[in-house]
Amino acid sequence: TLQLGCSTKAFSEGLLEKLGPWSRLIIIEPSKPLLESTRINVGSKATGKAFFKSDMNWGKLPFDDGVFQTIVSVLFWDRSPNRFRMFEEMSRVLALSGMALLIAYLKDSAREFFDFYSEVITQFDMAHLVQPLQTVRNMFLSKSDYQVLAEECGFTISKIHELPFKMEYDSSRELFASPLFLSQWLPLFEKVAGKESDRIFWHIRQTMDRYYSGRKVPLTMVGGLIVAIK
Repeated sequence: TLQLGCSTKAFSEGLLEKLGPWSRLIIIEPSKPLLESTRINVGSKATGKAFFKSDMNWGKLPFDDGVFQTIVSVLFWDRSPNRFRMFEEMSRVLALSGMALLIAYLKDSAREFFDFYSEVITQFDMAHLVQPLQTVRNMFLSKSDYQVLAEECGFTISKIHELPFKMEYDSSRELFASPLFLSQWLPLFEKVAGKESDRIFWHIRQTMDRYYSGRKVPLTMVGGLIVAIK
């Protein structure tokens, strides 16, 4: 089994238990600090069963064709600069009838944040950021988008489970300091505005805190579990 990207301690431990004593898990993660943290978290449970690689090439996975029965990805998908190419690579390294399980955010995730971002760049006449922001928004695919993408890359979609959920924060400060924002969203939104990001984030926080004064700051997400068969 190949795991693309690191996940929580509970997820990695649970996956190792489900694999049984004779299976092997390879975890590939380009961030060496994240990889080392996962190695420490799973500890002795990984001895002889889990192997860790950091030599990640986004355009080509460092494995031969058809060597895995299962690929698991938890929010790693959202970090890929070319997801069509990544899906092709997953198909390449999977054996025939192999299964890919992707946990990803679907279309309309974080719509409150996108709306505030749009409001700020409109207010400060930053029209040059409209298209980059829309590009990031378009990264979060719908169920039908995944269906088409999977078929183009040699997969058949078996199931797509969709689960909308809402997270609430006491303030914009808490949201911006959350692990979700720092690990998943900050790198994406920094690509939109580059050096102007700090200024924009400051205005987003001010706007959020005024709008939600005395109330929780919500962030609506749409989680998706995509099960694809080669």
